[in-house]
Amino acid sequence: MAGTWLFTPFLFNPSGFVWRKIVEDWTDWNKWMNNQGGIGIQPDKCWESWWNAEHSHFQHSGLSSGMREASSSIQGFQVIAQVLRPKIECTGVWDTIQAVAYAYDYGMGCVLFAPIAALAWMPVISAIQTRVLFNQAFNRQLHIQPILAGKSKLR
Repeated sequence: MAGTWLFTPFLFNPSGFVWRKIVEDWTDWNKWMNNQGGIGIQPDKCWESWWNAEHSHFQHSGLSSGMREASSSIQGFQVIAQVLRPKIECTGVWDTIQAVAYAYDYGMGCVLFAPIAALAWMPVISAIQTRVLFNQAFNRQLHIQPILAGKSKLR
């Protein structure tokens, strides 16, 4: 079920398997992951700011509510770390926890990008996707590729 939610946007987007767009997305995502966070940096600009904003509500919640959320989350380690953050932030352990969380998120991003990139690398997949999405147009003998490329055909 989770795979369906994650990959459906690529299946129903005519440009979802265009290699150039996948490379651009990968570049933008890597830039976002590697930008340095800090005070005043927006969550859409770097991973560190996003991670801190995503877990900021744990600074005001109790240990029991944090443990309850950790037990229902696949990122249980990260949730527990955020709950304990006020107590361990001044120690060197916090930097290690943040590095592990970064590695986890980076690894999951790679796992999600890999099948999309593999499918985009094969031109036949994009052709099949276009054919399936625009089957009625093909039946009426419309030329879809120039439309998707933004070219107009003058007769």
